[in-house]
Amino acid sequence: MLLNLTAATSIGTHNLLKKYAPSNRLLFDLLQRTDRYWSLRVSLYSLPYFFGAWIVRLAIEAGGPGWFHLLFLLLFWNGMKFISYWPLDLVRRLIVRARRVMRKVAPEHR
Repeated sequence: MLLNLTAATSIGTHNLLKKYAPSNRLLFDLLQRTDRYWSLRVSLYSLPYFFGAWIVRLAIEAGGPGWFHLLFLLLFWNGMKFISYWPLDLVRRLIVRARRVMRKVAPEHR
């Protein structure tokens, strides 16, 4: 029963964030692309998130309200998602390239 509740909650949260969170929608759409020139540009989208997190951090240190901590975490998390996209996409492309080479090198076993 507890496992079913946990699974239903995590699936519902995943679907909600996939549908309504703009950064998740953008990353999902970019993962479907096949051209290779988007990954570095997408990593640059993290800069405004980190700048916003820095501004919020300054406001927190100046005695801002407590909910600024949540805003800082949200901005920092989204920045980390975007900045990690480029290395992960690079690894994914290297794996695809290695599989293509292995298919060419390996003889047909039919």
